[in-house]
Amino acid sequence: MRKGQIGLLAVAILIAISCLYLLNRYWVAPTKVEYGTSSSNRPEAPDFTLTDFSGEQISLSELRGKVVLLDFWATWCGPCRSEIPSFVQFQNRYRDQGFRVLGIVTHDNPRNVPDFYREFRMNYPVAMGNERLEYLYGGI
Repeated sequence: MRKGQIGLLAVAILIAISCLYLLNRYWVAPTKVEYGTSSSNRPEAPDFTLTDFSGEQISLSELRGKVVLLDFWATWCGPCRSEIPSFVQFQNRYRDQGFRVLGIVTHDNPRNVPDFYREFRMNYPVAMGNERLEYLYGGI
């Protein structure tokens, strides 16, 4: 009888996995947000204009035609601290080829940013995000 119970458990697990797969494939995965589309029928990132910490206006639409890495981060975020040095290197290495990094600070105190910016030698614009921008980009 023990083998019969193990067999039933295996069948039950397979059925559960199949149900989760189908649920994801036909109910969760098709959900998408519609934005304007570019000429190549790929969705465009929602446009925004913010003032960076140096007082300059940054607008995503002004960077059209460039490759833009949009990084949402916070000074207290461990993974952010790990990845920002790479973004600094990317900006140095690929700037002349049209690559741009934009840092958007979320869920943080603006007073924490200038020291962090200097400590990490950030070489790209950083601005404070807002609830509207977080909503436009999927509810960060």
